[in-house]
Amino acid sequence: MSSVERKELLDERKAVTKAIKTTETQAMKIVPTNFATLLENILKSISVHDTNTAGGMVHFVQQAYFQTDSLINQLYVDGKIDLVMSTDVDYPVQNGDECVAIKPFIGCNVTLVSKCKQTMEAVMKDFMDVTQSEVEL
Repeated sequence: MSSVERKELLDERKAVTKAIKTTETQAMKIVPTNFATLLENILKSISVHDTNTAGGMVHFVQQAYFQTDSLINQLYVDGKIDLVMSTDVDYPVQNGDECVAIKPFIGCNVTLVSKCKQTMEAVMKDFMDVTQSEVEL
């Protein structure tokens, strides 16, 4: 086997290996058909429907059949949700000055996003009052 043929085979093997890993990753991302029910049961078991010490709670599990952006925007406009937790920072832009998005967080750091300085100042003050945390702009 020539060095060119060997290189072609190695490149092909590399491409096939990558395709397999991509497919395996996608296969792991399949959401079960009863996901909403499973989520609802888990949320009930940890009492998220009860008002917590900060005054927050989960009212219901809402399932979107396509992209969730329009559903979340409508829930916000209708006053059914107060904040949006998402890595997508478009929500404050789409929903106006009063909308605040919370980026999902790990540990103690929380990132809030808003297009309005006054809204951010009010929310940060509320966070500091409730959590005795520090705010960094």
